[in-house]
Amino acid sequence: MNNSLIPLKDRNIFEKIRDFFHRIFNKKSEFALENNYNPNNTIETEKFEIQKSNFIDNIKIEETREDKLKKLQRQIREKRITERDLSVQDREDLREMYKLQIEQLKRNIKEKQSAIVKEKYEIKRKSHSTGSVT
Repeated sequence: MNNSLIPLKDRNIFEKIRDFFHRIFNKKSEFALENNYNPNNTIETEKFEIQKSNFIDNIKIEETREDKLKKLQRQIREKRITERDLSVQDREDLREMYKLQIEQLKRNIKEKQSAIVKEKYEIKRKSHSTGSVT
C-alpha cells in the first residue's frame, strides 16, 4: 500500500459554493486593476476611506415617527411597557395612530361587506335566470 499520497476529501455542495463566492469577492476589482490602484498609497487610501465612510453614512436608515409609534404599539401589546412609561406627546401620537387604524379597519370592513352583498346578489340573480330557486 502506498501511504505517501494524501487522500483527497470529497467536497460537499456547500463547500463548493463557499469557495466560489470566496474566489469572486476576494479578487481586486477590474477598476482597481485598470487604474493601477495601490492600496498602500496613502493619499488614495485616504480618499477611498472617505468615500467609503460617506457611502455608509448615506445608507443609514432613519427611523420615522410612524415607525417609532408602531414600535411603541408593539411593545404595549407585548406588555413590555405601559402607557405611563410614555411621554405626553407619544401618548397623543399613539391615540391618533389608533384612530387612523380604526378608521382604516372600518373602511376595509365596509368594502368587504359590500363585496359580499354584491356576490350574494349575483348568485341570486344567476339562480333566478336559470330557473332554479334556492
